[in-house]
Amino acid sequence: MEDSAIDLGFSILFLLFSGAYVGWNIGANDTANCIGTTVGCGLLNFRRGVVLVGIFAFMGSVFGGHRVMHTLGTGIVKTDLP
Repeated sequence: MEDSAIDLGFSILFLLFSGAYVGWNIGANDTANCIGTTVGCGLLNFRRGVVLVGIFAFMGSVFGGHRVMHTLGTGIVKTDLP
């Protein structure tokens, strides 16, 4: 019983760190697409661009993340097993 609790705890930690790593990489890849042109042409400085992307990425995940999870859970990934 004790070994299964340790395995479950390790699995949860592994999944949390893996999800954070993937989220970090997706954000690092797509941030330049969102704000790079604005910073590159001089409309915003780098610091303001980073702050704006951080604020709006957080707002998007909070307010729109449930819709993405609903689509993945019902429309794309089949949850019933044969």
